[in-house]
Formats: sequence, C-alpha cells, structure tokens
Amino acid sequence: MSSSRVVFVGAISIILGFYVYGFRSADVNHQSVAYAHLFQLQANQIALSGIDWGVNIMPSNPSGYSLNVSGKPYFGGELDIRIEGISTTEARIRATGKFKTHEAKIIAIVKKHSAVPAPPAWKKKWNQWAVETVYPDIRKKEFEDIFTNLKRYATAN
Repeated sequence: MSSSRVVFVGAISIILGFYVYGFRSADVNHQSVAYAHLFQLQANQIALSGIDWGVNIMPSNPSGYSLNVSGKPYFGGELDIRIEGISTTEARIRATGKFKTHEAKIIAIVKKHSAVPAPPAWKKKWNQWAVETVYPDIRKKEFEDIFTNLKRYATAN
C-alpha cells in the first residue's frame, strides 16, 4: 500500500514538473516578443519626439527651407530628421527613430495658422505652427522587415 503511494506521488510530481517547464518556456517566448514590442515602441516615440522638435525649430517662412539632421542621439536611440518647406504656410517633416535594431519612420505635415498672431522676436517661432497630419512612412518591404526582425529577435532569445 505504501509503495503505491510513493509511485502515485512520484508520477504526480513528474507531471507537475512538465507543466512548470512548459509554462517557463512559454514565458521566455512571451518575454522576447514583449522586448521586441518595447524596442519598436521606443523607436516610434523617438520619431514622434523628432516631429515635435522639428515643429519647434520651424522658421516663420518655410518656403524653400530644407534641413537634414542625421544620427542625433535621442532618448537612448538615434534620430534622423528632414524638414522640407512646401509653401509659405506648409512644411513636411520626416522623422526616423532608431532604437537597437528597430526603426520607425513618421511623416508630418505642419501648417502655419494665420489665426495665431506672429510672436514677438523674443518668443519661440513654433507657437504659430500646428501639426495637421501624421502618418507612418512605411513601404511594403519595410513592413515585411519589421516582422522579420520580430521573428529574428524571438528566436535569438
């Protein structure tokens, strides 16, 4: 009678051990996906901050204005920004945020609003600019690369 209890308890222990091992390996996979999402989110936030920075340095007349900044260290990652003046009241800002192996590209169209009076010389110029449209700058190949990076990171860990 006592030997059957020992066998029963041993079998239950082995079964519970396999369950725990399965949960642990599943947690490791979920953790690697969470890190990949974290890195992509950080790259996206760097790009959005680059849009705000671009609006902050906009001149009062952007017609013909062009600015390229590459490799600017920003929040633990890297920021590339390109500002192009479209007309006297409109400009396009392209920002690329890079964090670890992940990259996010965002385009924003900013417009100068005439309802806001021109600020005195001592104030910043950006308070008359407003972001009208923000959308990701993503192409089919880059879209596929995002998932390739996610898979590569998940299998590496």
